Amino acid sequence: MEGVDLPFCELCQRTVFDSRRGHVYTSCHRKAVTRITNSFLAKVIEARRCISTPRVARREDVAVNAMFWCPVCSCEAPRHSAAANRAVLLAAGILEHCAGAKHRRSLPRFCHVHRVAKELKANFVVDESDYHKYLEAAVLALSAFERKCDDAIMQTAVQIREMEDKRRNLLIECQKMCGSLGTGEFGNVHTGSVPPWLLEDQDDKPEIGPSYEAFLKHKQQEAKRNLPPGRVGASFNCDEPITDGWLPSFGRVWEQGRRRNGRLRSWQKIKCKSQRETCMNGAHQRGRKNLN
Repeated sequence: MEGVDLPFCELCQRTVFDSRRGHVYTSCHRKAVTRITNSFLAKVIEARRCISTPRVARREDVAVNAMFWCPVCSCEAPRHSAAANRAVLLAAGILEHCAGAKHRRSLPRFCHVHRVAKELKANFVVDESDYHKYLEAAVLALSAFERKCDDAIMQTAVQIREMEDKRRNLLIECQKMCGSLGTGEFGNVHTGSVPPWLLEDQDDKPEIGPSYEAFLKHKQQEAKRNLPPGRVGASFNCDEPITDGWLPSFGRVWEQGRRRNGRLRSWQKIKCKSQRETCMNGAHQRGRKNLN
């Protein structure tokens, strides 16, 4: 087979060593045909949606030089169409290519060679009447897009002018404040006056915030908030003046010695007091008997 040109399948992307007629019926080729035709049909269907309502976008938002592969013509074609300096018609290149004469001439050969179903032929092309309708609608869409862009530019210009006016007014106010040198109205760093943080406090100014005593009292109350309310000494009035006789004298708390001695002395006092009361009661009863 030296010197014989073997056929090359563009859809399978490989050389056909056996019969070409037998290759188009193989499962590998049929899968490639199905995959490529479905992908191309999806692009054509998406482009047909733009016939009634053309889509327009800005140049900076779209890849203007984007291309798509047409398996019918075995060539690349532009996907979009640059209609103006700042506008791009989306999918216009696909519609233009599918409505062209070259694409229509290549379609029968493509379907015959790769055994594509006849009912799919109409889906691969765009009618010339539909393409003319698209061109008429595209003119209106482009004019509306141009007006929209002009309005956006005008609004941006208005915002820029407003910002410039604000900056100019602010600059004029700053110049007025800096130009108060020698007028005697008020002092600033240019007049050599004393800074505000070095001026003496005036007595007529109202005090801002609570006093230091009120802060300390509030701090004590916050410290006692988590304490149990029934604790010993919770009801003491600490605001009253304190004298030297406030210490308790019971239980030898503030005396020297062991606390046990204080407890024994307390018991002795209680015992003596009870004996004294018993003696007084006995003497009182004997006196009543003598009177009787």
